[in-house]
Amino acid sequence: MTGDRSAIRLVGSAPGHDLGPMGVRVEAMLRDAVDRGASDLHLDPAGAGTRCRFRVDGFFEEGPVLPPGLHDKLVSRIKVLAGLTVYRRDEIQEGAVRRDGGVDLRVSILPTVCGEKVTIRIFDPRKRPLSLADLGFRSDVEDALGRAAELRQGTVLVCGPSGSGKTTTLYAMLNRILERRGTCSNLCSVEDPVELALDGVHQVAVRRDRGLTFARGLGALLRQDPEVILVGEVRDGETAGIAVEAGMTGHLVLSSVHAGGAAEALMRLLDLGVEPYLVASSVKVVVAQRLVRKICARCAVEDPPASALLAELGLTGRGDWRRGVGCDSCRGTGFSGRFPIAEVLVVDPVTAKRIVARQEATALARGLREGTALMDDGIERARSGETTVEEILRVADRTEVRP
Repeated sequence: MTGDRSAIRLVGSAPGHDLGPMGVRVEAMLRDAVDRGASDLHLDPAGAGTRCRFRVDGFFEEGPVLPPGLHDKLVSRIKVLAGLTVYRRDEIQEGAVRRDGGVDLRVSILPTVCGEKVTIRIFDPRKRPLSLADLGFRSDVEDALGRAAELRQGTVLVCGPSGSGKTTTLYAMLNRILERRGTCSNLCSVEDPVELALDGVHQVAVRRDRGLTFARGLGALLRQDPEVILVGEVRDGETAGIAVEAGMTGHLVLSSVHAGGAAEALMRLLDLGVEPYLVASSVKVVVAQRLVRKICARCAVEDPPASALLAELGLTGRGDWRRGVGCDSCRGTGFSGRFPIAEVLVVDPVTAKRIVARQEATALARGLREGTALMDDGIERARSGETTVEEILRVADRTEVRP
């Protein structure tokens, strides 16, 4: 993946502006990150210098080790760009570098015993898919998400660990709603942070230092006469209760929650103190997802998994099993890009009764019998030659199989 180098000019809007030596180094590292398709750039203090690492497709790639004595100057330059306090080297700081066009940067400074560690999250809206069709879900999951976006009321949850693409999926659903309803609807969100500005959506950023929490922001949005509300994440009982109740009172609520699977997401709401009857009445669809690496198309070769592994998983050898052997295009990894695997749980009357009875996640997961569990989806994608069995086992626990 190659980025647009003109999009990451960090300081000065006029051509020919002198960045200075530290500005040139920072710009070069960010250009390298964009060229690699990295989501994050890490600058780690070390005795031998500054260790530069790039997170690409969820994995770290090592970059250059910068000479000793430059680290503090690099950090100071980044702080200036992000509007942070340069002289304070003993406190956690967070900031952002916003651009009218091109990539945005979110900067986190963490003081460690070796010096300040810098993590820069890179947001490139030009590369983020904002259509459900572009996300890479299998067709039945895409259809389920499309139907959920057309609901007039209820709560729709997307769950998974950090970095599993939940926000991108929620944004794509919002775009589907905008396409279908146009400007005649009032769409609002409360997020932490607002990762991408969406035309037609009134987005509110959480500011805990000013008392603007998810719960308070959501409460304020409900007084703005919205039809659709996006809650970036359900983290506490108060937010969960307001969101679920909003889904019962004529609003469509989209949100994410940290949970391993779709059934576990429902249990999470109950654990946060939401009454079972409210969960059963309000929640309509739960989607659990993971991101898996895609085999590099340029170096893919036929390579069936070991027979012992297939037997352990109860699989046959039939399929277009493939593996990337590594090439210049994928920087020797054998993978290029990622796509989601998912499971969908629709809360039907039977599942609703199980929720009210506070049955365990294994009982709630029986609603997946008509669909596909995470592991099942992943194995089928591996069988079709899109990824490897080992990659699926890395992100989907073997217990996440259809009951």
